[in-house]
Amino acid sequence: MRSSLVRTLLLCALWVIGGLALPLVGCSEDGPGFEASDDASLDDDAPPDEDRASDPRPSTPWPCETDSDCVSGARCVSELCSPPCSRDDACPSELPACATTLGYCVACREDAHCAGDARCVASRCYPRCDATTRCPEDLRCDAELGACVAPECRTSADCPSGQRCDEVAGACVTPECFADVNCPEDERCERWRCVDGRTCLRGERVCRDARTVEICSEEGRWERLDCSPGACRNAVCDDEALLCDEDLVGTPCGTCGVWACAGPLLRCVQEREPNACGGCARLSGAVGDRCGICGVLACEGREALVCQDAPFNACGGCARLAGAPGQSCGQCGTYACAGENEVACQDPGANRCGGCTTLEHFPGASCDEGRVYTCSGRDALQCTADTTGTCRNDFDCLPWASRFGISNPLSVGCDSEVGCFLKGSCGRGQATATDPFGRPCRAGLTCNDLLSGLGLPARCTGCTVGGSECRRGEVCREILPGILTSCEDPLAILPF
Repeated sequence: MRSSLVRTLLLCALWVIGGLALPLVGCSEDGPGFEASDDASLDDDAPPDEDRASDPRPSTPWPCETDSDCVSGARCVSELCSPPCSRDDACPSELPACATTLGYCVACREDAHCAGDARCVASRCYPRCDATTRCPEDLRCDAELGACVAPECRTSADCPSGQRCDEVAGACVTPECFADVNCPEDERCERWRCVDGRTCLRGERVCRDARTVEICSEEGRWERLDCSPGACRNAVCDDEALLCDEDLVGTPCGTCGVWACAGPLLRCVQEREPNACGGCARLSGAVGDRCGICGVLACEGREALVCQDAPFNACGGCARLAGAPGQSCGQCGTYACAGENEVACQDPGANRCGGCTTLEHFPGASCDEGRVYTCSGRDALQCTADTTGTCRNDFDCLPWASRFGISNPLSVGCDSEVGCFLKGSCGRGQATATDPFGRPCRAGLTCNDLLSGLGLPARCTGCTVGGSECRRGEVCREILPGILTSCEDPLAILPF
């Protein structure tokens, strides 16, 4: 501690001699930027004075680059040594907010801590921005945060492998395209994305070169007008005829033409049609032709082609997939390859408890004498005492509906003879995957599975329409006139 005090006094002396306006009161045994208590002990084992009326707090925080530049438990925050804190009034004016979860002072915890209308983002104050304002040169406007923040990248070298830097947005993106040929016919490639190809305002005119005017059409597309033998000036063609000049005859003009004399006038004669890239050289292939593994030929300037290649997709083809194999889809499914250029969602649907885990048993199945499996959340079962046979009313059965994964509690009823049951379904005292109660019919009726071919569970048959043989809450319906009647859920809609 004594050597630390000597070092601190030397630092303070150098700070004052150097002409920096740091108050001497900020130099203490605890390091620059913190006030020293009047009774600070030089004894390493001396306990802190817990009865002080106010805790020591920083006056002017000490500049820093890393935590190692700070002392006495301070941390380097926003290039200033930040002292430990438990409340805002223990923080200096330069770092006015106490981040209680972190235990040290920060520039802000909310927008109110920032000057003017600045926004608080990640404990630092940044200028507010929107579509109508511009950020400082080293920041970009984050539309979601509404603040100017540091960009994620400045060039593609700052991005992970396989990504490119959108230098306008300051963000790393996975490219959709490298050139216009990678996009649909009516789109163009801009900032690694396919965007609307209409890039001009109707009626707009520009000089594309000395002898070419480009005019924006009614459809919003550039159309080229050759000014030969005149020239483009102020975005219009100067139609003044040029006299024949032997020194110009045979020299290039227009796109792929040469100057020639036509009587007394000099005319630009096209020798050949421009190539697909706008130049005159013969290209090595056609723009858009396949090359490499999954690439296409694209223009490199006006006179050459380059293969913009890409690797196979995850299924071994070249097309863009709707999802990655193994990626979640549907309710409980994942994508799987369905050929080289297609994926399909393989979804088994939810289990009886509503989750996606495969259950070893179904809710309602017997797990021990007098006990049955019930849902424990969406993906697990638990063994529970079975009290479904001794219900007093429908309310006693409602908790079992959710435990068995039954989504419609109105389909569950309580009957004094058989206990809790699933309306329109019956069993022989044994639960099934479709009927977790598995309750039998009342005496005199038969649990019949004659309709299983229609995908329907077994039901109590032999009742009298309008009679009282069915369990409480069911009604007797005629299924086959004069032949078959069954007890049904009065709210159910039968498929016949």
